[in-house]
Amino acid sequence: MGLDGQTERALKDCMQSFRARQIDRVEEHGERLEALSMLLHARSIPADELARFFREQLAQAANPRQVLDVLLEEHVLATIEGGASLMLLAGLADQGAHPARALMRDGALAKKITQAQSFELDEMMERLHALVDARIAASHEGARDAVSEALRVFKRRESLALYAMEVSGDRSVRETSRGIAHLAICVTRAALEKAAEFHKRPDLFQEICVLGMGKLGGLELNYSSDIDLILLCSDACFEDPQARDLLEQITREAVSLLEETTQHGYVFRVDLRLRPEGSRGLLVPSLSAMAKYYLSWGRTWERSAMLKAAPIAGNLALGESLLAQLEPFLYRKYLDFQVLDDLREMKEMVNRNAKLSSVIGASEEEGEGSGNKGSSSSSGSTGVSKLSALRQQRWRKSAGAGKLGRLRSRAMSRGGM
Repeated sequence: MGLDGQTERALKDCMQSFRARQIDRVEEHGERLEALSMLLHARSIPADELARFFREQLAQAANPRQVLDVLLEEHVLATIEGGASLMLLAGLADQGAHPARALMRDGALAKKITQAQSFELDEMMERLHALVDARIAASHEGARDAVSEALRVFKRRESLALYAMEVSGDRSVRETSRGIAHLAICVTRAALEKAAEFHKRPDLFQEICVLGMGKLGGLELNYSSDIDLILLCSDACFEDPQARDLLEQITREAVSLLEETTQHGYVFRVDLRLRPEGSRGLLVPSLSAMAKYYLSWGRTWERSAMLKAAPIAGNLALGESLLAQLEPFLYRKYLDFQVLDDLREMKEMVNRNAKLSSVIGASEEEGEGSGNKGSSSSSGSTGVSKLSALRQQRWRKSAGAGKLGRLRSRAMSRGGM
């Protein structure tokens, strides 16, 4: 059965557009266009939806060859059930080499992208646990390799599904950044939990807490973000030398699961330098030691960094206890001249970085001496970074801890701070 007249006219219009845009190897595209149209017609895609796809999307694609490569893959074609899924997959394939390669190599990705799904934390954790269990059950290389692969596959699938929804206009930037943060939380929890199991002490998962900092803590992560983490453990666990050493090993194993580069890539880059004393400090200090440090010696930039801290993995109650103890430090009722000077210096650093980055593309400045990540939690090169810094200054200048505690909870529930 041949093509209808409407689809044939749309194919001709598409080819004319390719010629007008001087697309390379136009005649080869013509043969593949005809093959694709026949395959889509066989899948009962309505003629008007096919015509719209060829005229409005493929004809204007930045890389039509790449789009055709993806759509002609058998496992991708099998997921196309209508014009909406066709436009969604083609739009994602045209976004660059990475999503196109992922769609062609991962047989389950196209199906995942075309299915409605939730990116709330609980639902994502269920999907990750199911994937990890399946990979472990099917693995011949050992549990660690299976977990490592599962985390990377999960990150790739979930992030591209989010990206596809954003590209199609079905998801706002705020919803996307919240979804990416949920993705980071899921893989961090899984990595820490599995690391504890690998060391045959799964009980230690409840003796440690991971605080998500910065964009992660505020549920506003972007696709290329690294994740800033601070870890702490219970006082009882810290007092046991064997358990304390084991917690450090578990932490390093979890970080390795997340950031080491394998044939499947990496999950997230992890930065642990925001902890007390930076790189020189204990990797997993105790709850009481953390509270004492911030209440006694915490600096203004550390107060700024802790404003977005949120417990994300392990024993969440430990992290909530720390944040409750730190409210007098985080939300001061009065500011002295030293704090005002610190705020002024932080704002000047933001300005210097923005000016320098606009000239040579320099990265954000890093603190010296203490080994900490930097002397400001928001010193990037964009106007967003400036707004974030000013917003945090406003929070610090606002009235007491009770009011700001409520504001913080409300902001977290909306998915941004």
